Amino acid sequence: MDGYAPSDSLVENAAPDASHSRDAARDSMFLQATLRTMDGISAGPFSVRVRNLSAGGMMAEADAQPVIGDQITVELRNIGEVGGRVAWVRAPRFGVTFDAPIDPKLARKPARQDIVQPIITGSGYHRHTHLLG
Repeated sequence: MDGYAPSDSLVENAAPDASHSRDAARDSMFLQATLRTMDGISAGPFSVRVRNLSAGGMMAEADAQPVIGDQITVELRNIGEVGGRVAWVRAPRFGVTFDAPIDPKLARKPARQDIVQPIITGSGYHRHTHLLG
């Protein structure tokens, strides 16, 4: 796969603000997410398992490994698409530094799903639905 190779190297990027530091508070979790590389060359998107998430980045694992320095976007539940860069790789895990801080607590909330409730009208033969929420 172009742009993806297993690696045992570890590189950490120092960032000036606290949300990007390795000391930032992290939420341990197991969250499915979708990762895409921005180069347009690598196959994708890739399904990843987010293991921890902070305002400034995440640690994830996947069968396909990004390369250190890859510019990526990751689709996180209740947050949306977040841009970042791969900071380190230690197969099967890797770390991403986000381009801008996020609120990691949003990802812990259940995904919003519109609930459809049937409404029986008249003799019961006509059914209509409306969204709750």
